[in-house]
Amino acid sequence: MDVSKSRTRVFRYSIATILLLAACVAGLLAGYRTGFSNGYSSGIEKRRSELPIVTIYDIGKLFGESQLQQSQLDDAGIGRLDLVFMAIETTIEPGTWESMGGDGTMRPMGENAIAVTQRPYVHEQISDFLNKPDIARKTIGYALQESQRMAALRTSGQPMGMGMGMGMGTMEVSPGSDQGNDGGEQ
Repeated sequence: MDVSKSRTRVFRYSIATILLLAACVAGLLAGYRTGFSNGYSSGIEKRRSELPIVTIYDIGKLFGESQLQQSQLDDAGIGRLDLVFMAIETTIEPGTWESMGGDGTMRPMGENAIAVTQRPYVHEQISDFLNKPDIARKTIGYALQESQRMAALRTSGQPMGMGMGMGMGTMEVSPGSDQGNDGGEQ
C-alpha cells in the first residue's frame, strides 16, 4: 500500500507543479506584452525626442525694424547672422552647441533664415526666443556690444595683465629699453 500511495502523491505533486509552471509562463508572457507596449515603446519615443532635428527659422523680422544699423555692424566687422548665432549660442543651452563641444549647429540659409540642427527641447527655446523680438533684439544688441568691445581691444593693442589676483599688473616695454636685460649688468 505504501507503494501506491507514493505513486499518487508523486502524480498529484507533479500536476500541481505543471499548473504552477503554466501560470508562471502565462504571467511572464502577459508581463512581457504589457512591458513592451508601455515600457519599450515609450523608450523609443523618449529616444526619438533626444535626437537632433533640423529646423529652419526666419530671422528677417528681427532686423526689419531694428535699431542695429549696418554701419554699426560694419564697424564691428561682424554680420547680422553672426550676431544671431552668437546671441543664440550664449543664451540658449550654451553647452549643446558645436562651438562649446556639443553637437548642435547653425548654418545660414540666405540672408534672413538659419538652419538649426538641435534637440527638440532646444528648438522650443529658440522658437520662444525668436517669437519675442524685443528680447531677441536686446540680446543681439548685447552681442554686438561685446563684439565691438573685443574688436576695440584687438585693434588698440592694449597690454594684458596676468589677472587672477596675482598682482602682476601690466608689463609694458618702452621703445628704448633693453628688452633682453635680465636684471644683471648691461
